[in-house]
Amino acid sequence: IVIPGNPVTRGGPITTNMVVTDIADPKKVNNISLFIEEPLPEGFGAAMYFSVYPFTDLQFIGCVANQRPSDVFYTGWSLNPDLTTTSAIKLCVKLENLSTIKDSFESKIKNDNNQEFAKRIAKNLFNYLDSYNKNQDPTKDLLIVPLTSLQNWYDKFLMKYNIDPNFLFKSD
Repeated sequence: IVIPGNPVTRGGPITTNMVVTDIADPKKVNNISLFIEEPLPEGFGAAMYFSVYPFTDLQFIGCVANQRPSDVFYTGWSLNPDLTTTSAIKLCVKLENLSTIKDSFESKIKNDNNQEFAKRIAKNLFNYLDSYNKNQDPTKDLLIVPLTSLQNWYDKFLMKYNIDPNFLFKSD
């Protein structure tokens, strides 16, 4: 396991089916690299999860296997409101059957934080531009705004984001 700026965490031989390590201040960890140094048993992969206090549930991050022995994973933790106030989490790498990992992967796709974040950015932009709408005819499907409004939105968005990267999740 490699977390930028930290020493490499080694999990030991493949006979151990799980490695757990602590991650301090997870909101500062945007990427994690996972790699295997020797082949895994056929039909198995190394699945990486994280858990927040009280450490009862595991949330899937990604996996590596013999077919792809290393990868870099975007965590999304800086955008996750549940993790921005958490001081530490557990990172777990488990040796699992590839069919189990496939199920975890498909579940993760359904709950993609990045997609939700993108939707909220688009909604924020639309609402901002719509407030400038000069179209007085409700039968026309047009949005007429001053040319500077997009730059103004972008400047305001960056200012709010620099203060609180989760501001989009605090309002609808």
